[in-house]
Amino acid sequence: MGSCQRRTLHPEGNCPLNHYFLGSYTIASETSKSNTAPFGRRLGVFRRRTATLSTLKTDSVRFALLRPNWHISGARLADTSVFCLITQTVKMRMAHMLIAFLDLLGFSEYTRSDLTAAMGLLDNQRGVLDDKLQEARIHPAAVYNDRGLAALAQAHSVDSFHDLLPFSDSLFITSLVPDLFAHQLSHFLAECFLLVGHAYADADNEDHPEEVQMRDLITARPTETVHWYPPLWQGGICAGEVCTVQARGILAAQPFTVPNLAGEAVVRSVGLHKTAKGPRLYCDDSFTTLVSNDVRAFIQPVPNTAASELLWPAFQYVNRNNPTAEFCQFLDLWRPAVGLWKAKRADRAFEHYDAFLRLLIQSLISWGKHAGAEIDARDYAKAKVREYIGEDLVKDYVNG
Repeated sequence: MGSCQRRTLHPEGNCPLNHYFLGSYTIASETSKSNTAPFGRRLGVFRRRTATLSTLKTDSVRFALLRPNWHISGARLADTSVFCLITQTVKMRMAHMLIAFLDLLGFSEYTRSDLTAAMGLLDNQRGVLDDKLQEARIHPAAVYNDRGLAALAQAHSVDSFHDLLPFSDSLFITSLVPDLFAHQLSHFLAECFLLVGHAYADADNEDHPEEVQMRDLITARPTETVHWYPPLWQGGICAGEVCTVQARGILAAQPFTVPNLAGEAVVRSVGLHKTAKGPRLYCDDSFTTLVSNDVRAFIQPVPNTAASELLWPAFQYVNRNNPTAEFCQFLDLWRPAVGLWKAKRADRAFEHYDAFLRLLIQSLISWGKHAGAEIDARDYAKAKVREYIGEDLVKDYVNG
């Protein structure tokens, strides 16, 4: 039987957004006498019949949107005893949701160079996700008595991910809780990179940091050279109508059911991810108006575009800690990013790695400003630029 749930939107909070459910239903009439109660309480005994409305010629209507003002094939149902309810053959859910589209940078090139290593990037993402799911089962945030530890555990979880649908080198992730989604998505991106980041920070081959020497566990002698390509994502985030459908597919000559997404917000999220270069998360006003000021502090406009950018590395810093101590977190992402930046200076992909360094600096300074330590954050960023990439680049990379 089809169902309809509706939840209210609460800007700047963690309340769920609106839910609607769609499907392929049989027109039915209600035999109970109540025609005025809300839809959810009018599920009495139903008798299948063909609808008598002139615009409805069959007893099966596909994808009729269940809203307070009922529509079927564009016709409003004046007869409140007629519903789309029985014999659901294709289940759909339409919701006003957040949606992020993520695309792995360089994946096409990696597949041409080393398909096995390129597939390892997908395994990297799966491993990080599996670890987060397992950690949430073993040590959920609720088990921590300390509020700070509980908040940290939740930020590193993925319980705000309503749907996560991978396809090739891309991910679609939906959510109903804006603030928590911003935190958890940011940690997910950082942890994918940090899983292999040590290889770039202390590279076996500084000219090709993605080339990693595998060694014998006993003798420590090199056994083979493999590629660990950097798992860096470029993405777009927005909010809007998202339709989730259980579609029919074929795998190994056998039919199976596969989830799929459609909707205007899906298209918009894909378009946003192309805003500029680098492993960055772009968003529009539909997202920024939903998040709290604590998240909005890490959103900045992208010059010469209508889009904004979520500074996802800023979420690696913990607000309750001493800002000066938290600055050390900067090096976790900075050192491997610099290793790639130096190696790719003559590469056509250099602009992505250059944008990554600038993103890390902007994120540090934005977090410092939010924590009341902007001057200290700028001074720290200048010192690390000077130490790792040169005095002559300090002014270019650290404004002010």
